[in-house]
This record gives sequence, structure tokens and C-alpha cells, in this order.
Amino acid sequence: DITTLVQGRYYGTSHTRPVFKKVRFQTNRKGKRRRPQLEYLLLNHKLQPCYHHAIVIVKQTNHLMTRWHLFFKNHKYLPNNHTVAQWTPIDWKGDILVLKQGHDKEFVNMQGNDVVLAAFAVRRYTVVVIISALDLELTQMLEDWSAW
Repeated sequence: DITTLVQGRYYGTSHTRPVFKKVRFQTNRKGKRRRPQLEYLLLNHKLQPCYHHAIVIVKQTNHLMTRWHLFFKNHKYLPNNHTVAQWTPIDWKGDILVLKQGHDKEFVNMQGNDVVLAAFAVRRYTVVVIISALDLELTQMLEDWSAW
């Protein structure tokens, strides 16, 4: 096995805006990338040793679809993500890494207009997760209130 690098977009808690980061992949002899090595980017392993993975599909006006893989941590004791805080009033706590999936299901380097599409994917996903969390809290509060 060898290690290859793929450029992704990193929304880190230590940054006020997203930055490009090279992500290491273990690659087999046939050149197929296995999985990203995220332990170097998504930190705070003692607090939250695992990370989450979501796929967001962005459809463009020319009927093209791009799959974006979001790898992230979101835990109440992690630091606030100041980049996500710019577009939502609810706190996102933890880092987010976005990788682009190519046509052959491999991860590919981000380039050109990908920054805009990746940002759109992150915004859509974080807002949906936050709204879902609020909905769950509201549902729980209503159930608690009705039991009174």
C-alpha cells in the first residue's frame, strides 16, 4: 500500500473561514483509494474518538450532479465552528472536512468552481442537521409538557 494526497476543503474550529487541506489516503497496488486518514485533521480524539460521514448531492442547472462527502465531528463539548456560525445562529461544535467524489466513485482533488459547490453542500447539510436537532428538542419538550 502507498499513501496518496487529495485536496479537500476544511471547515475547522481553529479557522474563521474554510481552507484547502491535503488529505492522506491509503491506496492499494491497483491505485484504488481505500479511505481517508482523518485522524490528522479531525482532532479531539479523547472527547469524541469517532467521526460522522454524510453524502450531499448537489444538482446543478446543467443537470450535472456532484457528490460531496462530509466528514465531521459535532459534539456539545467541542469548540464552536466559527465558519458555520456565519450562516446559522445555532452553534456547530467541531470540524468539517469536505471531499469531492469523482465519476468513478473515487475521491478527486477540488478545483475551480468546486469551492462554491462544496460551501453550498456544507451549508445545506449543517442547516438541515441543526433544524432536525431543534425539531427533536421541540418534540421532546412538547411530549414532556403534555405529560404534565
